[in-house]
Amino acid sequence: MMHLKGFKRGVKKLAKGRYHCVKHQITEYNDGEVKHIWAAYTEDASWTKNCSAPEAALSELERMCTHLK
Repeated sequence: MMHLKGFKRGVKKLAKGRYHCVKHQITEYNDGEVKHIWAAYTEDASWTKNCSAPEAALSELERMCTHLK
């Protein structure tokens, strides 16, 4: 599984100098269930859908960026 640092690097590479940011949200429920939400943003492509893995968010952003070309 990719860590936050690698996720940030991947988004920065896809953004190519444009404004970008990442979001990693962790929610723990009373029953002990833990849910991770990963999302990425670039000014041209907007936010990705909330994904359960950083790799999924990065591939979705890559797909969004290629549609803009």
